[in-house]
Amino acid sequence: MQEVKKFKIYEDLLEEEYLNNQSKQGYKLVGYDGKTYTFEKSELSYYYLVEFFFNELSNYELKQYAKRNINLVLKYPSQKKGLYYFFASDQPIGASDRNLKDRYQQLLNSKHRTDKFSLVILFSSFTFFSYLYFKSADSIYLLLLILILALGIIYARVYLQIIKRLSEYLRILEKEGK
Repeated sequence: MQEVKKFKIYEDLLEEEYLNNQSKQGYKLVGYDGKTYTFEKSELSYYYLVEFFFNELSNYELKQYAKRNINLVLKYPSQKKGLYYFFASDQPIGASDRNLKDRYQQLLNSKHRTDKFSLVILFSSFTFFSYLYFKSADSIYLLLLILILALGIIYARVYLQIIKRLSEYLRILEKEGK
């Protein structure tokens, strides 16, 4: 069975929940290409962990996961310099099993890209089309301003979700002393 599903960068827990629900329905993850998840029927139920690392894991690091009964299912190269590792276990996976350091840095990088986009593109576009609207009073410029505001609201929502997840990760990392 194949299913097309896309998760945002800050929706890692939702992605794991989705994979866990598929497992409860009798499907195990066997493939992922960036947008399509491939599942096979399975009698066993798994708990999934989706990790992000900037560098490829060594055999030693993979063995450390395996010692905790968390086994590699597959890895997928990220579009943003790194790799996603999909792990599975027959036991529930706890917060201490996660690699939040690289995930935190990945989200922070995404926040910086969002900052640049919103400050440069949205602000410049809004200013430019405001000037054109007040100069000519043409309704097309008003429509463009409304579209730019709508885009700004969408990016603000994503930005707030990234900030929220960064705060959660930072709190956990500080608690663990990392």
